[in-house]
Amino acid sequence: MQYSFKLLVLVFLIGSLVGCQDKEDTKNPPESSRIEVKTRRFSPSSLTSEIPFVGLAEARLSQSIVFEVPGILKDPTKKLVAGTKFIKGEVVAELNSERLYYDVLANRSRFLNNLSIVVSDLQLDFPQRAPVWQQYLNDVNIEETIPDLPTILDKTEKRFLISRGILQDFYQLKSLETQLNNFQFRAPFDGWVTEVSSKAGNMVQPGQPIGEFTQLGSFDVTTQVLLSEYDYLQVGLSVTMTSQSLANTFKGIITSINPTITKGTQAITVTIRVLSEDLMDGMVLTGSIVTDPIPNVVRLDQSVVVDDEFVYEVIDQKLVRKKINILRREKESVLVSGFDGEAQVVNQVMPIAYEGLSVKPVIE
Repeated sequence: MQYSFKLLVLVFLIGSLVGCQDKEDTKNPPESSRIEVKTRRFSPSSLTSEIPFVGLAEARLSQSIVFEVPGILKDPTKKLVAGTKFIKGEVVAELNSERLYYDVLANRSRFLNNLSIVVSDLQLDFPQRAPVWQQYLNDVNIEETIPDLPTILDKTEKRFLISRGILQDFYQLKSLETQLNNFQFRAPFDGWVTEVSSKAGNMVQPGQPIGEFTQLGSFDVTTQVLLSEYDYLQVGLSVTMTSQSLANTFKGIITSINPTITKGTQAITVTIRVLSEDLMDGMVLTGSIVTDPIPNVVRLDQSVVVDDEFVYEVIDQKLVRKKINILRREKESVLVSGFDGEAQVVNQVMPIAYEGLSVKPVIE
């Protein structure tokens, strides 16, 4: 009886020791039984992102070549053909104005003749002002546009000039010169002719377009960006673009964001300013808008995200399901928030994964 009791106690003790060992093995399985997984350490930081787009380049400034007066189109010094470049102020096209030109010369001659007589009288009545008007008379070139009159200091001097017809002659001459300028179309900016619909010898009517003049090297690229990207857009952001037809890379900045939403696409219109003489009107460009830094985010590969809101974090060699918030989706990655500090995240696709799975992390 006593022997049997001792035997039972011995069996119980042995069983207890075996049970404890089994529990310990279950809690900390041997190294060989752990699944090896690739991991990376991530810490939240401020990261920029890129918003892809496709846009159409349009010349920023374009103006029709028109005249305010009728006339015969003259044969220009430079050929009026598409592709011809002009600098600002250069004559692009001109109508025959021979008759008006000689009228202007006659009026300039009459004005200078009258002014020379008045200058002689000024030496008697306004001796202190006579040298000023004499210098003006000397500076006038009958072949050039008449310069502005010297500053008239007082009403007495003004009445004197009016009584001699100087002011009347001057303003009549300026009016004729203005009409003469209407027979010329001068380049309003550096640019080139992009379209021509008339040629030398043709009769041109007032307001009739005979071509199109486009600014050189300045373009607006218009594109549409999804409404979900609106918070990451702002005027002044830098943009990089390329063309499938050319090897060039173009740089630009956002100049305007239209807050009106396109109903069909739920997108907003963004305008980008590009300065390049290699760009052409109507060219299709693809590119990306670089956002301002987004704070407290981590960039992860899209493949490691589970159910669009979780990743697996490794803590004490076990998988822990970590909830995240996807802020931006990129081509192959996502920007997420939800990390308070450094984390060791599974960086591979796992066919079988669950909370508490024992793993052997391999840091990449």
